[in-house]
Amino acid sequence: MMMLRYAVAIFLLTASLLGAASESSKSQLEQPFWRVKPKVLKKITDDRAIIVLVGAELKKNKLSELKMQGGGLIKKSPAKVAVRVQRYEDLPGISDYIKEVKVSSDRKEVFIHTEAFKYHARMKMKISPEKVSDTLEKLEFTIIEGNFKGMTGHFTFEKHKPSATLMGFEARYEYKKLPMPQFFLEFGLEFVLQKVAAKMRTYLENEPGV
Repeated sequence: MMMLRYAVAIFLLTASLLGAASESSKSQLEQPFWRVKPKVLKKITDDRAIIVLVGAELKKNKLSELKMQGGGLIKKSPAKVAVRVQRYEDLPGISDYIKEVKVSSDRKEVFIHTEAFKYHARMKMKISPEKVSDTLEKLEFTIIEGNFKGMTGHFTFEKHKPSATLMGFEARYEYKKLPMPQFFLEFGLEFVLQKVAAKMRTYLENEPGV
């Protein structure tokens, strides 16, 4: 188990939730900040904190890069979470920030309309699920139309205990001019992503059969 911003809402999908995977799984992914910092990881696994970090930096090519990361713990297995997260049509019912979702017939493209602080974002993303190993599922996405076109990212779903999943989220976007108000980047995005992630976790943990 997609966001985003999540897309940003999906990514949005809010974003998410993760825990400690096996050593073989770890070697297959670049480690996010919350995993390499023991105190932060402990907050996620022991206190069930949802950690989100949003920042932007100037690169050598004179473009800026927006980077978002998040992690949290879900009390369901990775395989079940990964399947349930891909029921994109349910997103508007999970969070008020997600206004509209349309899914292509082959389920490889998703249109999402989000709104936060009176700012609207409409985007189409291409989504590719992948089973990396028996303990790790991955959902990659690229925004191909609309706001944040060119943004890439992924969600990861890693086995933490017999019936728990560490869900992670990362997205990157290069830009000359950010397609959203600066205040939203500085103050609003982390708040929105955490809220969406919390509602997504409740949805996944309480859904019968997941």
